[in-house]
Amino acid sequence: MKIFKPYEKEKPEAKPNCCGNVMEPEYRERYDEHGHPYLEKVGEVNTYEKIQSYRDQCDVMAILSRYAAGDESALATPGYYIDTTKLPKTYTEYLNSMNEQREKFDQLPLEIRQKFGMNFQNWAATAGEADWLEKMGISMKTDAAAQSDQSNGTVNVTKKEENADEQKQ
Repeated sequence: MKIFKPYEKEKPEAKPNCCGNVMEPEYRERYDEHGHPYLEKVGEVNTYEKIQSYRDQCDVMAILSRYAAGDESALATPGYYIDTTKLPKTYTEYLNSMNEQREKFDQLPLEIRQKFGMNFQNWAATAGEADWLEKMGISMKTDAAAQSDQSNGTVNVTKKEENADEQKQ
């Protein structure tokens, strides 16, 4: 096998590469009614057009021309700030955090876990949604009403609290 050097006159044989397909399928991850993930083809993307759509944003001369014309935002990209101090910093920390959430799910009453099909992924995938709150027994209307009552200085006692007080006496 001969090793070619860039400064030699002899060059290796040039072989054309397969250019591939301009149109690439685009997929989205979806979940079925049982919470199982699957890929769904949602269309095709022309990769060349997609790459070229960023041309003006990357062209140094276009950016400098905008700045020279008085557009100071051409060199300033707005920042996005979030508090990441509680996010996992490594994959291991992420797995440990998910295991902690799984343990919390396992400690829920059987009736609640059954509403999620005894499946942690179903529980985690819908966390925070209205259906999830309903299955967990959390009523947003009651919470909002309780907050407004507290701000007004009135206290509402639920039937469960009244029954608990009666049993204590």
